[in-house]
Parts: sequence; structure tokens; C-alpha cells
Amino acid sequence: MSTVQIAAIQRVTKAQLAIRARQKTALELRLAGDTFQVIADKLGCSKHTAHSLYEKAMDATIKEPAARIREAELLRLDGMFAGFWPQAQQGDAVAAAGCLKIMEHRARLLGLYAEEPVRGNGEQAIQVVTVAVDGGKI
Repeated sequence: MSTVQIAAIQRVTKAQLAIRARQKTALELRLAGDTFQVIADKLGCSKHTAHSLYEKAMDATIKEPAARIREAELLRLDGMFAGFWPQAQQGDAVAAAGCLKIMEHRARLLGLYAEEPVRGNGEQAIQVVTVAVDGGKI
């Protein structure tokens, strides 16, 4: 790697660290109760930039731990599943039910279930009610 490349990497790293430091400061100020305008004044930036710095800091703070917790939960589910699986393969109904419950929880945790579509529409329901009323059934 050339000295020019190393210098470029060092500049980028320093710039990234400076941005992260500003994000951290914006988060700390907001948590202390400062408004975005006050944060902007303290950081010497626009109110919009202050809000953006805060939002990025919050995203990093919340998403990373959530991902770690999700991974830990998935590992726990894997361990439980492994305990039930041999018995479930042998036809044990209780173990099979345990496996299915763990699989369901895992799918929900990973967001694998799509919302069920609504069957029919409101127009069809109105037509059915109209027919029932007109036909003297109600």
C-alpha cells in the first residue's frame, strides 16, 4: 500500500470519527433536554443537521443492540429446538408440538409471516346485504 493510500485512509478514518463524535454530542445534548436549535447552536450547524446527527446516533444506538438481542434469542431457540428434535423425529407428539412452537416463534422473530390478505372487498359485502334486504330475508 502506498503512502498516498495510507494517508487517504487516515483522512477518511479521522473524518468518520469526527462525525461519530458530533453524533454522540448531539445525542447527549438531546438526552439532556436541549432543543435541536440549541444543539445546532452548540455544534455550529443547522437545526436540520443537528436533527440528522441525533437521528443517526439513535439509529446506531438502538439497532445494534436490537440485532444482538435478536441473534441471542435465535441461538436460544436453536438450542431448544435441538433438544426437542430427536424425540420429534421418533414420533413424540409433545416434542413435535414443542418444535412447532419454537419454529413459529423463530419465524415471528425474523418477520417471516406476511399479513393475511383481506378476502373480498367492501363492495361485495354491501351487495350481499342489499340482496338480503330486498329479498325480504332481514
